[in-house]
Amino acid sequence: MLIGVLLAASVVGSTLAVRIPPITIPAQSERFTVEVDLAQTRPKLLAALSDRTQDILLDLEGIEAECPPNVYFELYIHAKGADRGGTVGNLALFGSGIRSEARGAFSPAQMQIVITDNLRDALQKSSTITIAFVSRGAGGTAMTARSVCEVRIGKPVILITSRTRSPTAKSLVHSRHNSI
Repeated sequence: MLIGVLLAASVVGSTLAVRIPPITIPAQSERFTVEVDLAQTRPKLLAALSDRTQDILLDLEGIEAECPPNVYFELYIHAKGADRGGTVGNLALFGSGIRSEARGAFSPAQMQIVITDNLRDALQKSSTITIAFVSRGAGGTAMTARSVCEVRIGKPVILITSRTRSPTAKSLVHSRHNSI
């Protein structure tokens, strides 16, 4: 599925935010990909990628499912048509973001994944990137794992932000959970 960027870019303080339309990973998915055309924001993203004081994050806000999907998703960022390469992180829902497991008021989950290196590699090859979600079972087994429930990501955003990790760190995953 090819999607364009809803708002090419908006600047919030010193952070550039590239908004992506909501993503819905269908139930029974083994793999799901979304192609995002970054042609309009590519120059700003490449400039940020060359600045060692900045990182690019995939901010996944508003993550929700009606029931536990019984899988986690490996996330990949790569150029359209290119090999997947290495994972940038995992999307896993354990209580947070699952409507049937809400205690009190429901709160969607949110997580941020550093995608700097993978995005740099992808944008060197194409202005269209692929975000791939690959279902995995417990223990990362290679067996076919399929999501039991649809998983929706209401507000996916690519953020340019100040680097908060050491220059030698390859990735960083932040997961935000609201306390009850």
